[in-house]
Amino acid sequence: MREIDMAKKLIQEFKSEAVLQQHAKAIEFGTTTKGEKGLLFSMGVRWLPHFISLKQIVGLEDIRINFDNTSHEELAQKPGKATYFIDSDNIYWKVLGEKETGKTIISNSVNPVEYDELFMKGILLDTKTKIKVNPISGTEKLIAGEYNLKFLLASEDNIAELRVDINGSTNEISINKTAIEEIYIVLDGKANPVIEFISQKGKPILYGLVLERKK
Repeated sequence: MREIDMAKKLIQEFKSEAVLQQHAKAIEFGTTTKGEKGLLFSMGVRWLPHFISLKQIVGLEDIRINFDNTSHEELAQKPGKATYFIDSDNIYWKVLGEKETGKTIISNSVNPVEYDELFMKGILLDTKTKIKVNPISGTEKLIAGEYNLKFLLASEDNIAELRVDINGSTNEISINKTAIEEIYIVLDGKANPVIEFISQKGKPILYGLVLERKK
């Protein structure tokens, strides 16, 4: 625990978002080159997610996954595999789509008040689906502790029923058009959670999930 507390202290002291803001302000003066703009973009999609991951590993920041279309640079020398969604509060979400999940992306016509910008597209859970919850960048193990796992769900039909298995624990969820469901889980720090979704009735759709460490 001493090493984890020290890691938390160091991560909290480093203000990664402020570094990007300072660089953006610095290149405003004079003529901004393509290289300066490219560096700012690269820091936002490569460097910053690394520091977000460090916070997520030690429980200082939630893990957020959005299910939507992803982009892959197939012809690039080093093709990018990560897609991010930045919401209206400037919060980063990892995006998983058809290529990452093997599931069909479909649109939603009913948007709830909460997380409305996340309920645009999601994956159809018509067959057994497994999702592993990792930090936004990388697969490092999350620290042990108590967590809340939140699911952003909807049904293509009026009502759908879903069974959710998480590390041997089973939960039943009923969805009437839209649902935001929370499940309490405990992690041992040895493996990140693997979630298995099994449709029981109707056509459930998964739009996003949030893993939050309890304080």
